[in-house]
Amino acid sequence: MLPAGPHVISVFTDPETGMLSANASHLKNKLFLECSTIDIETSLRLAADVKTHQHCDFIDAPVSGGVHGADTGTLSVMVGCESSELFNRVKPILCFLGKPQK
Repeated sequence: MLPAGPHVISVFTDPETGMLSANASHLKNKLFLECSTIDIETSLRLAADVKTHQHCDFIDAPVSGGVHGADTGTLSVMVGCESSELFNRVKPILCFLGKPQK
């Protein structure tokens, strides 16, 4: 989780160190889960950038609850993705952040 959109864009797209700058064979079939609370434009841009790679998926899952929620494992996670299959794939991971009903 990063503080703002420009930080997230850098982590994804920096030509030398960004995740999407890796060799295409290393990116095949990867799932990118972004949990920063950032602006929708940045999230949509990153989703489009990820989709240009073969069989890669992007899930936007910003969190709410602050430091206390993080310390107690009670963050609320708002998940945006293209299918229930993707959601079910990532749900076990997200349950570590918050209670399943949230």
